[in-house]
Amino acid sequence: MISAMRRIAIDRRTFLRRAAGAGCAAAAAFAFPAEPGAAPPAPPPAPRKSWFDLYGGFRVGLKLDSLRDLPLDKAIAMAQELGIPFAEPGPRLIPLDLSEERLAKIQESFRVAQVRLDAYGVVPFPKGSADVARAFGVAKSLAAFTIAADPDPEVLPELDARAGDLGIRVAVHNGGPGHRFATPEALEPAIRDLSDRIGICIDTANALRAGVDPIELVDLFEKRVLGVHLRDHDAKAGKPTPLGKGSLRLLAFMKALRAIKFQGFFSIEEEGDDPLVRIRAAIETIEKAAKEMPPPELPFPRAGRLPRTPIAPEPKKKT
Repeated sequence: MISAMRRIAIDRRTFLRRAAGAGCAAAAAFAFPAEPGAAPPAPPPAPRKSWFDLYGGFRVGLKLDSLRDLPLDKAIAMAQELGIPFAEPGPRLIPLDLSEERLAKIQESFRVAQVRLDAYGVVPFPKGSADVARAFGVAKSLAAFTIAADPDPEVLPELDARAGDLGIRVAVHNGGPGHRFATPEALEPAIRDLSDRIGICIDTANALRAGVDPIELVDLFEKRVLGVHLRDHDAKAGKPTPLGKGSLRLLAFMKALRAIKFQGFFSIEEEGDDPLVRIRAAIETIEKAAKEMPPPELPFPRAGRLPRTPIAPEPKKKT
């Protein structure tokens, strides 16, 4: 009997509350009728597209170290202002010798700004370098998927072993003319016998400066392309240009990356005066190119840590 009365009381309260809500809604609808001839209320703004749809599935980020005059907090604020979802800082802004406490605070700054730290680099690794462990420690603390690196070839096996232990990939950065990794002929034998945790980062301007078409690098290295530093260069005039104004065939380059199901970092690197204006223009150029491509397949597998390369089991002996 008591439970029945309680249920009736609850039902009565629920009814009164819902009736009151309906009355308020009706009052709001009819208490202030629109004046004759008044314009209809504006529709709510359309939701902003996700980065996946906006950029054709590419993880568009900002190479923070290219903002040479800005400290880290200002660089993060610029990425947030631009609405760029990913970022790639390097040793200039986040030195290798920072404490874990300081690194945790930096990661929190990125989280608050809603900017995902996608990669860390470019980190030089000379022969006999003591920075391998420290660089991987920084990348792990910041939850970066990939380290963009400029290593001495003799350091590559150590980088491969460390990458396997921590599940963090290493992308060898191609340099400009005269650099040890300026051409595919130099890059390919350097990583050929290493695991797929070691790949390349295509700096598009460096490739053009060295007389290499970045699309050729995509076609040659395919799944070993782990990241891109996106900038343009006028090969004939021999000078940098805004993205889309030089020798880089951006749409064809993005289509080549799409064909290999590229999942790595895609960092805009714009230098010079007024970087904010140049970066905004680069974002618009990428969006325009993405619109000329078919929609990406949903979803690309998330670009994350790769497992160790499996070892083929030994064949069973016949008895």
